Amino acid sequence: MFFGFLFTHPLQVAVLGGNGELGSYLCPKLVALGHTVVAVNNDDLPPYTKSAPEWHKVLPPLPPPRSS
Repeated sequence: MFFGFLFTHPLQVAVLGGNGELGSYLCPKLVALGHTVVAVNNDDLPPYTKSAPEWHKVLPPLPPPRSS
């Protein structure tokens, strides 16, 4: 019953390739389920699809820490 946990407790989720074909559908769906989502990508391309209204709640990844 692992998947039942995903639907009852809000999680913080990092989606690798969040702007790709699969990630662009997965991120808004996770947000709609109440999870906090960070989309991690290796480029600055826009998401494959932004048809879901939840896209404005998907967070960008944090910038790398500055070395001192």
